[in-house]
Amino acid sequence: MPDQPLPVSRRRWLRISVRGLIILVLAIGGWLGWMVRSARIQREAVEAIQGAGGRIMYDWEWENGYPTKNEGPWAPRWLVDRLGIDYFGSVVYVEFNVFDAFVMTMGEDTGIDAAKLRSYRRRLDSALAQVGRLRRLEELELSSSEVTDAGLKHLMGLTALKKLGLGSTQVTDAGVQELQRALPNLEIVR
Repeated sequence: MPDQPLPVSRRRWLRISVRGLIILVLAIGGWLGWMVRSARIQREAVEAIQGAGGRIMYDWEWENGYPTKNEGPWAPRWLVDRLGIDYFGSVVYVEFNVFDAFVMTMGEDTGIDAAKLRSYRRRLDSALAQVGRLRRLEELELSSSEVTDAGLKHLMGLTALKKLGLGSTQVTDAGVQELQRALPNLEIVR
């Protein structure tokens, strides 16, 4: 029966063409590059937030709007120590407290003068620019901070943000309305 096709050998199925191998390497390299970039962005944001007196919580420390007692990320401790915490979790909660920030940045001298207040506002604005890069952030507490409408503009792209605390701030109604238009599902507590 010469009309029947010959069976395909197993070896042919196991062969990977050079083109296929290049595509595989590029896909893995692209994914690893994206992971490294995301971790770097988050690490820079965490440093800016902590430098402005803010506090952060990762996804394993925060659940349904409350802190949990979970001890750490899913990865082994040795791996977290070598690569950094930002490869294994996302920041989901950020809090700025004006009093803690003044004590941290100004030392025990908590006398609030105009120069110290301007310095704190600059740090906070810089930190909020970094906060705007945390795409998985769910809750942000800015109550009793010196945030203004200009600081809120950095938050417009945070589509995962569920709750924003703005009690006792310098934010105007117009700034809140603009943010609410950009993030209609955001709960803003004043």
